[in-house]
Amino acid sequence: MVTVIIPTIYSSDFTRLERAIHTVETAMKEAHDVGLKIIAVYNSAPEDIQEDILKRKLERLCDLSIAVLINHINKGFAPAVNDGILYARATVKPDWYLVLNDDAYIDKDFFVRLMPQIRSDTYDAVSCGINTLTGERESVGLLYSSAGIAFPRRREISEKETRLFSGTCVLLSGTLVENELKRHGYVFNPLFFAYAEDLELSLRILHDGGKIYISNNALVVHEGSQTAKRGSFFQLYHGYRNLVLVVLLMWPWSTIFWRLPLLMIGQAYMFAMTVYKGYWLLYPKLWWWVGKRRNSILWQRRSYDT
Repeated sequence: MVTVIIPTIYSSDFTRLERAIHTVETAMKEAHDVGLKIIAVYNSAPEDIQEDILKRKLERLCDLSIAVLINHINKGFAPAVNDGILYARATVKPDWYLVLNDDAYIDKDFFVRLMPQIRSDTYDAVSCGINTLTGERESVGLLYSSAGIAFPRRREISEKETRLFSGTCVLLSGTLVENELKRHGYVFNPLFFAYAEDLELSLRILHDGGKIYISNNALVVHEGSQTAKRGSFFQLYHGYRNLVLVVLLMWPWSTIFWRLPLLMIGQAYMFAMTVYKGYWLLYPKLWWWVGKRRNSILWQRRSYDT
């Protein structure tokens, strides 16, 4: 059993979400023996919108079982996915959770091609290559540098390279979900409103001795980030802030000390980008937020170490 969790911002236009749901339905039919349920998690839904109304609209789009959760505020990607995971765990307790962007469309052979890894009981997370609408390679997971900066990996990944998945489309095993909930009470870190939550969870899985599989085959097409415009204040603020969080949460103090010169280069890059974009207050605001939440960050860091 696979539960597909699609976080989305409320809109009266169902075009992207409808296409994503249709590709999931097609892929399920190709796999034949995959039981599947969809959970759509809406952020920023108007107060007068009810779950039943959205559920009926979505059920007219396909023959799959669909559940709807709504938040009247924008909780962000990570908390919305966590809501979907907890709901799925309480209702159907699937073997796998497929986290899928509302503008990401899986190939009809998605489940067929990844079935050996899904059934192997070896991996905690399974993902694949992602293309843009024009057919260009968007990513094969993530590249993470010693300067604390992460970028999409464009080239194919080899067997010896560290695998870090992209949150655009990733399968998380039921075992991983249970372990993370027992250890921390969440799967995706709720401090991460948007961006880099996939990097943090990838590093956490590897830190705990888990395994990640990423196929070099492009089995997903992604329209592009719908959360914010590329290079916007929102994107740079949350993206850079969360990269700092990853270092503070996941890096041993000794590693931070020895890599400090490289980390300073990474921070200089972030500062230069914010100045280039004209966001003069972004970098100070980033560190002000980190400082205000230092106790929560240190508490989480200690729980990870334990």
